[in-house]
Amino acid sequence: MGLQQTSLPYKNTSYLHYYLCNYLPVSVGKDTLSHSLLKFKRGRQPDLNGWIDCSLEMLATTPILPPGRIIVRALHHEETILREDSPPTSLDKLGSALALRFKGHYRPTLLHKSLPTQEIKELSKEQREAELQGLYSLHPSPIGPSPISPSPIGPAASTLPAPAIPSLRQTAPSFLIIDDILTTGTTMKMIIDAILRSYPEANLCIFTLAKADYDTSFNKSTPLQGQNYQLAPGRNWVVAEEEASFYSLDQLKARIRTNTF
Repeated sequence: MGLQQTSLPYKNTSYLHYYLCNYLPVSVGKDTLSHSLLKFKRGRQPDLNGWIDCSLEMLATTPILPPGRIIVRALHHEETILREDSPPTSLDKLGSALALRFKGHYRPTLLHKSLPTQEIKELSKEQREAELQGLYSLHPSPIGPSPISPSPIGPAASTLPAPAIPSLRQTAPSFLIIDDILTTGTTMKMIIDAILRSYPEANLCIFTLAKADYDTSFNKSTPLQGQNYQLAPGRNWVVAEEEASFYSLDQLKARIRTNTF
């Protein structure tokens, strides 16, 4: 099936959103998608390498990552700024791999939050908007060396030269915002707003591993339910906690490529 594309509308502009997989309704079958994404979040194998490998493979088919693009990630609920001594998360490893492969610049320290937040997966769309409103900002200084050491994924990534360090003081910097899952899009909108406050002409696009299907044209969400998760208006999103059946790296990558969880 390959890389999927949609758009996220915000303030009279639509921002391209690329992703690998959709959440599936309960009628489709067993919910292995949320199992795998939970294992990715926790850095467990084969899911960590499987999702990163497929991201590199599928993004190579689109021109959204020209050399020099700045890559940032959404902050976790307890983070206000990434500390230099923090161990890299799974998203950091994905961002570093994307920057290395496509000669971009992974700069997770550019984004700040003024306060920690609740875990937004426990909140409705309206509650998320209230929780995150105005919390994100962009660090005003030029880009410096990233505190996250790149983690090459595959032999090709390890042979690429390190890109030169750019400065954000340019006319229209280009950003790629990454996260593991896009549900309501609230977090992405708050990050977009923070970037545009500093750089109104910035070029922005989004990449996530998965997407939940919200119907934004009617300002309401489409109820989704799987065997171990559910997502509906005013309700929480619950990810599977129990173990899924064993699968190999090749089996996982085949599922991601074909969106057949």
